[in-house]
Amino acid sequence: MSLVLSYDHIQKNFPTNLMPAPEWKTVVQHSQTLTSIAVDEGCEQLSLYAADVTSSILKLENDGFAEIRKTNGQPTSLAVVSDDRQCVLFVADVAHQSLLHLDVGERALATFVDEYEQVALQGPSSVACHSESGVLYFVDRGPDGAGALFDQGASLFAVAREEGILRCVINKSLCSASVTVLPDKTLFIAEGPTNRIIRATPGVRDVQLTCTVWKQLDGNSGPQGIAYGTVPTELGDMPVIIVLVVDEPSNTAHLLLLDMEAQPLGRVDVPAGSSSRSLAVHGSDVLVIGGESHDAVLSCPLQNMIEME
Repeated sequence: MSLVLSYDHIQKNFPTNLMPAPEWKTVVQHSQTLTSIAVDEGCEQLSLYAADVTSSILKLENDGFAEIRKTNGQPTSLAVVSDDRQCVLFVADVAHQSLLHLDVGERALATFVDEYEQVALQGPSSVACHSESGVLYFVDRGPDGAGALFDQGASLFAVAREEGILRCVINKSLCSASVTVLPDKTLFIAEGPTNRIIRATPGVRDVQLTCTVWKQLDGNSGPQGIAYGTVPTELGDMPVIIVLVVDEPSNTAHLLLLDMEAQPLGRVDVPAGSSSRSLAVHGSDVLVIGGESHDAVLSCPLQNMIEME
């Protein structure tokens, strides 16, 4: 059961004196700076994957990360797809200008997509997968600094894993962006330079999108990462959007929790800041990259982020 609760309902049912202060816990510490994290949504226990600056693709085993394979490129985003037969990681790698396919069990790495209509990709930077349909969505924008800050040169592509046909659903109309997909196939796209969140509603064949500005944020810091989650309540699970906002000059970051009407429910600072655009959700916990050298994965219950005045 999924439901949308009003802000007034939240105020009545989550009184201030019953809400614990947000508490971050270290899930795992790594020896290198992490660039991306992702979880296998099909596992009840935490199944965590990551990429680091040495191009290693990692899996959490016991109390640390174990290397699966190096891409020898620059992995910036991961999506996990698993079933009873295999677990596959789709890796956005800007250096290879490709979306890569990594079979976790076989440790076999291959290029999944590297061109559109015989033109090379700029470099995928964010990837998300709709687990039920198997459709992958990825932003293609190239490496940081490749274009002007507000240059709308990034595109959004969709490809069905089994079908293998690549479609351009937003053509060179995005700034630097991060994407997440909801169970109903609605897309939310965080655009850092324009400080806004775009909602894209699918139409025919899931690739004809109707796009609107869902939330225009205040301030000078832009949204760098975005994820979908649910907060447990007595009436059922409340869907929420979690946005990672990074202030690069001060190297600080915070998470913003929004309901499905784009109303703010809470905000929490990320300890020691974060330079990563990546965040993930497992159950009712949100995971981010933090630590002094951005070498740790931290977690916080979404419910603890809700603020009351």
